[in-house]
Amino acid sequence: MQLDEKFFDKMVNCFIECMMHEFGSEISLIEKECRYTQMGYFRLLFSHQPTHYKIIIENELRTFSIQIIDGENASTFLNRISSYNKQLGEENIENAITILKEVLDKNNFDLYYQKNEKIYKKVMMGK
Repeated sequence: MQLDEKFFDKMVNCFIECMMHEFGSEISLIEKECRYTQMGYFRLLFSHQPTHYKIIIENELRTFSIQIIDGENASTFLNRISSYNKQLGEENIENAITILKEVLDKNNFDLYYQKNEKIYKKVMMGK
């Protein structure tokens, strides 16, 4: 399979459509950055209304990541919470977004932040 602009556009649209289908009005696309000539790079930034988390989806070549960030910039990656296939493809995207929805609905995971070049686990109130 040739990795060209058409392929990456299709994958970006798949992410956006899956997010909108899975989350409905709970999610909104804030930013879309596509630089396919730089190793197929793209970055999508979403806002999740119920939790006020930002969701960042990034891709290089054919490997994507999904990061969850709170208002204080504490974050974690979805693959730290639940495993999924990170290779770019429609089935893998759909599966990852379904897992993301389940994780955000439960909202029972740890976030981490960096301070003075060290990583700390954020203490969540009420947890």
